Amino acid sequence: MEVSEGSPRQPVPSAWVSDDAEGGRGLMLLEAVADKWGVGPGPRGGKTVRFECGGGT
Repeated sequence: MEVSEGSPRQPVPSAWVSDDAEGGRGLMLLEAVADKWGVGPGPRGGKTVRFECGGGT
C-alpha cells in the first residue's frame, strides 16, 4: 500500500499523543501492523509512505 502527500517533511514518530488528538498516530499504527514500511519521494514532490502487511499463516 502507498500513501502520497504534498508535504516534503519527513514523518517523525510521536513520543506521546493525547487521547483527543486528531493526528500523530500514523507511524505508531504502522509499527504495530506492518511487516515493513518506508518513506520516499512522492510522484509530484512531497513524499510517499509505503507499507506491507503479510497475509499471515
